[in-house]
This record gives sequence, structure tokens and C-alpha cells, in this order.
Amino acid sequence: MTHINTNANKMRNNGTQLAQISKVEWIDALKVVTMALVILGHCVYLRIASRYGGTPYAGCTMDDPSPGYTALTTLSFFLYSFHMPLFMAISGMCFRFSMKKRMIRFKDVLKSKTKRLLVPFVLVSLLYVIPVKYAAGYFGHSQSVFADAIVGQLLLCGNSHLWYVVSLFEIFIVYYLIERFHLKKNWAFWFILITVSWVGRYLEGSLPLGLASAMKHLFFFALGYNLVEWLDRYTPKRKIVPLLALCGAFVVQYGFSLCYSTSAAYRAMEYVVFTIIAVIGGGSVLFFVKHTLDFITRIPLYAAFKKYTYELYLYSDPLNYPLIAAAYVFVGAAAYTDSATALGLFLTRAIVTTAGAFLVIYLLNRIKRQRTTHSSTN
Repeated sequence: MTHINTNANKMRNNGTQLAQISKVEWIDALKVVTMALVILGHCVYLRIASRYGGTPYAGCTMDDPSPGYTALTTLSFFLYSFHMPLFMAISGMCFRFSMKKRMIRFKDVLKSKTKRLLVPFVLVSLLYVIPVKYAAGYFGHSQSVFADAIVGQLLLCGNSHLWYVVSLFEIFIVYYLIERFHLKKNWAFWFILITVSWVGRYLEGSLPLGLASAMKHLFFFALGYNLVEWLDRYTPKRKIVPLLALCGAFVVQYGFSLCYSTSAAYRAMEYVVFTIIAVIGGGSVLFFVKHTLDFITRIPLYAAFKKYTYELYLYSDPLNYPLIAAAYVFVGAAAYTDSATALGLFLTRAIVTTAGAFLVIYLLNRIKRQRTTHSSTN
């Protein structure tokens, strides 16, 4: 009886700790900062070419990029190395709250994540992403727009920022089963996750429905899930520490990219290096956010970003495509070859895609309120 009471007390204490963690502001602030990094990362690319569509710049010859554009692409490449792994880790942190407060039934997880992730994925793809890309000329060279839209966007065989939503759904299901069957988190567990992540990295682009990306990011989700309590307790004493670590990760990644090779040895090393960079980069941003939390929460747009983080992800990136098409018409290759033009287009895209996403959110909320009011009246 004493043993049972002791275990019950431990469970209550763990639940109380997790409830307290779930209320701390640094996780919400981390979501906001990471979302801002994602938006900025999406505002650099000009050329996208795939079997299922591409941007107008895809056919341009741009062999002499300006220093300004080169700097932007280098920065974007660095952001991409850790901001999506960090997003996955944040999702793992949040999933721990719901899993440890009570053991959710599988059908409840499936229903909840389908409603939260898969339904928006299908609706946003069909009613927003595909029409916006079509209007921007993304399918201009398609033999069958319908087939390319379905295969490229809904099956995620082409370019779509919504791969994250489907991959996250798959990760939730897999990790629920890991917790449900109480798999031990020993060295073998982490070795298997790292191996799965390695395989996923090399299969990206060859598997539909975000499966390879789910494999690649499961490791980072697990890190967030298992380290959230420690992360809540620990913060480096000096703000400069995470900044120096972030700069160090950038230098390592940039230096490694200068030695680019197609050899098998380089590709094997690339996985090791980029996994380390993802952990260091994401961890550095996390601890920097904890250090500067008071400042971040006082930023005027913070509350709006906090409330609509997920919606900003859904609606911001597609607006880049009409802006790229407009740049192709009005400035041509100058967006690539002139530093001032490249920087101006980057800033314009960052502002317009963010403001445009908020406009979409506002309009959808207004329609929802009108429907609710009409239903209650009837």
C-alpha cells in the first residue's frame, strides 16, 4: 500500500511539474521566434523547379549572384538547418504535456490530430495553396495542372511548405505508440532514432506524404519530448553563451559547405555535421529566448504571433509565389544580380507575406463569426 501511495504521489508531482511548465511563457515565445525565422527563411528563394511545377525564375540563367543575394541565401540555408528541427522539438514538448497528464486513447489522438493537422492540410492545399500557386504561374509548364497539383501538393511529391503538417501527424502517431508501449529510452532507443533520421534524410524527395521528412525529424521531436523538464530548469548564466554557440554553428556549417563534394564520405559526414548544427542551433535559439523573454513579450506584434502561430505557417508562404512572379515581370534578374534589389525584395516579401497571412486569418475569422451568428439567430 505504501508503495502504491508513493507512486501515486510521484505521478501527482510529475503532473504538477508538467502543468507548471505548460504555463511558462518561454515555450510560447520560442514558437513565435521560430515562426518568425520560418517566414524569413521562406522569403529568400527565387527559383523552384520540380516535375510538378516551379517558379518563373526556374528557367532563368543566374550564374553571377550579387553579394547581397549570396548573403541572404547563406543565411537562409543556415536557418533551414535548425528551424524545422526546432519546431519539431517544440511539438514534442507540447505533446509531453498531454501525454503525461493522462494517457490519451489512440483513437482520441488520431481524431484530434486528424482534425488539427490533416483536415487543414487538405482544405488549405485545395482552397488556398493550389489556387495561389496557379495564379502565380507555378503550373505554367504543366501538361496536366490537375495531376501535378494532386501529386505535387496533396501527395507532397513536389514543393509544398505543408509537408511539415503531414509529417508532424505521422510523428504524433508513431510517438504515441512509443509511449503507449513504454519503450525504454536507453542508448539503443536513441541510436535507432538517429539511424531512422539518417535514412529519412537520404530518402527525402523519393517518398510521398512527407514520410521521409517524418523519419528525419522524429529524433528532434523525441528530444523535445524527453528534455522539456530539464530545459525548463536550466538556462546558461550569460546571454552571450547561446549567441556564441549559434555563431559557431554558422561558421562550421559555412565552412563545411565550402568543401562540398558528391562523394559518399562527404554525404555521410554531412548528416553528422548537420544533425549537430540542428541541435546546437535550435538549443541556442531556445536559451536566447529564455534570456530575453521579457523583451520578446513586450514586442507589439508578439500577442498576435502567439495567438496565430500555426495559422501564420499555413497562410504566409504561398504569398511568396505571386511576389516572385511580380519580381520576374518588373525587375527580372536584378533580384538576383543586384544587392539592393535582392535585399529590397526580401524585406518586401517578409512584410507582405506576414501581413497577407494576418489578412487571411482576419477574413476567415470574420466569416466564422458571421456563420456562428447566423446559426444562433436561426
